Amino acid sequence: MNLKEYDPTLTDDDLKVIKHLSAIDRLFKKGKLSIRQLFVDNGNLSVTKVYDDRMEYEIKGFHNIMCDGGDPDRCGEFGIRPELEWIEMMNENDDR
Repeated sequence: MNLKEYDPTLTDDDLKVIKHLSAIDRLFKKGKLSIRQLFVDNGNLSVTKVYDDRMEYEIKGFHNIMCDGGDPDRCGEFGIRPELEWIEMMNENDDR
């Protein structure tokens, strides 16, 4: 059934977001895609990746996806390095 039929107040943008998240969910279901960690703090959603089994970097922050829960400790044991530090690290690896 069409979600708009359940709730006519859903906007076209709401339905687009649901459609895209459903597509992402199907990719995960196929087992062809993995994201090591999705991090949610009390601000937004971030995709992070751990390097060398200890250094965690934000790969992409979705600052428009506001969250009100998740892990309030953004630093963790070793801290999450910001996306700019990850880009610098990737550039340094390219220079080697």
